[in-house]
Amino acid sequence: MQILERTLPPAEEIVRLYEQQTLAEHPIFQRLKQEPVNLTAIWIFTMNMNVEGGVSKNFVRWLANLAARIDDNYMRSIIAKQLNEELGEGDFSRIHSVMLQRMVDGLEPWCLGDYTEELLAPGREFGQRGEKLFFIQDPYEGLGGFIASEVSALQIDQCLGQEIRRQNAIASEKLTWIILHEELEVDHVGEVVELARLVPTSGEKLEAVWRGAQEMRDAIIAFLDGVYRVSFP
Repeated sequence: MQILERTLPPAEEIVRLYEQQTLAEHPIFQRLKQEPVNLTAIWIFTMNMNVEGGVSKNFVRWLANLAARIDDNYMRSIIAKQLNEELGEGDFSRIHSVMLQRMVDGLEPWCLGDYTEELLAPGREFGQRGEKLFFIQDPYEGLGGFIASEVSALQIDQCLGQEIRRQNAIASEKLTWIILHEELEVDHVGEVVELARLVPTSGEKLEAVWRGAQEMRDAIIAFLDGVYRVSFP
């Protein structure tokens, strides 16, 4: 999407735009909602999130690098707060990637016994795009990516949470990741709105934020498209 500088809205409009274009309407979530609970599909989804090189195992690195590269301490403090939460606030057992692994373990009875690496390609491809966005590109593109990722994460977590609440076969202690995330991402969206308001309302930084947000949103939609294809071939 090409956005001319003269028409660029303030960065906080990124949040409103992606809230309106909710990921809950994506075919994968619509299909999951309309069919009987499909815990194998949820296992595939979480495996792609948790794959080596993917988002869960690398998001803390992405945030740490963004915090180091951004040139504003107010912005840095918001990013660092969320980084601290991702790392369990000093409690290893509450690191988000550790909790997600517990959920993957809880879904093991519904795993596919024989699968190829193609099943996890969406997660790896998303990880590669995120790595480039947060490490190589302009830090304000990374900032835009971060804003878009938090809005998107809330929508994804709410959809997954709805599916989890339709079943009672998974032990509750395996579900701390999704339970925590549904609550925490509400706060995170509020915090990225605050973050977006710190972005200049014109100029190169605003352009970069919008570019990064669109790139991240495109990457997330490509991830969902890919997971849909491997889940329902």
